[in-house]
Amino acid sequence: MSEPENPPAGCGAESSPPGVLGATAQAMLGRIDLSLPQLQYFVVAADCGSVSAAAIRLHASQSAVSSAILRLERQLQIQLFIRHHARGIVLTESGRRLVADARAILRSVMDLQERSRSLQGVPVGETEIACFTPLASFVLPPIHQLVRERYPGLMLNVREVDGTAAAESVRDGLCELALTFDSARTSQGVRFIPLSRLRPYALVAPDDPLAAVGQASLGELCERPLIILDYGDGAGFVRGLISSQHLNPPRTTTTSTFETMRGLVAAGVGFGIVNQPAGTRLLHEGVALAQVEIVDRLPMPAIGVAIPDRGRPTRRVEALTEICAEVFGAVYGQCDPPESAGASTRGAQASPTHPDEN
Repeated sequence: MSEPENPPAGCGAESSPPGVLGATAQAMLGRIDLSLPQLQYFVVAADCGSVSAAAIRLHASQSAVSSAILRLERQLQIQLFIRHHARGIVLTESGRRLVADARAILRSVMDLQERSRSLQGVPVGETEIACFTPLASFVLPPIHQLVRERYPGLMLNVREVDGTAAAESVRDGLCELALTFDSARTSQGVRFIPLSRLRPYALVAPDDPLAAVGQASLGELCERPLIILDYGDGAGFVRGLISSQHLNPPRTTTTSTFETMRGLVAAGVGFGIVNQPAGTRLLHEGVALAQVEIVDRLPMPAIGVAIPDRGRPTRRVEALTEICAEVFGAVYGQCDPPESAGASTRGAQASPTHPDEN
């Protein structure tokens, strides 16, 4: 009598009896009534706050979007939106909870498509990224240029946001990657990869006595009024610098735009503290502002990319992180050593706050 054939792997004596499936397998064999277009219409309508606006973005008819959402509500047996005929639509509490799940499902499908394409080794497709607004004009143009040169099949859609919204957009699945400060470390579900550190320096009017010297302590600078750029975490950062040197805060004027701050400094109203690249944007209406090195040992915030803290990054995210590391290194100087998107964070420690501690 011939020997019986060996059963396939996973079908031996310890496997489930024929015709008996595990709970997960049984569930996967169940009928799924929901469709991906329904979830897409739901998410876009939530983003737009209006069915008509969602229809325009989706290149679909208003009736098609409305019908898909109503059908989804019937299938889920839950109300997703409150409808205001004159003011559009607003997510219900249940809708707010489910829209995050819908985004995750759509993102997983996009990742599946991207994975299949990236088996060819080249990232393609359309992706959403967020950028902290003060960084945008310095890094986005070279990032777009490198993406166009290296990955012509990859399209970037950029949202310029404030510091907290950058990490939140990644956490909520709105974006695959965000360019932001290290405050993103505190966001759950987000992994921050430091790429550069920013050294603070001061801007003064060209006729300020410190302009000729080129350097000063923070105490010397604080003998004059301070102009604070109150955008994102900017004001807190500057006040933190002053507090770190145990100084009394000087008289302060706040503004929400970099242009206004430069104009006030040029007019001699006070000095500013910035951490944008040295030697850039130091002119205001033909008046050259003076850059002054701050000689104190000050905290240097990290900037980099925030990505979802789940599983292995997609090839798109890995490629974009590599490009961002190259651009940030050229514009701001590179962290030592720079971290990659694919590197494991298990056991990793935060990079030092001060350059002297390297």
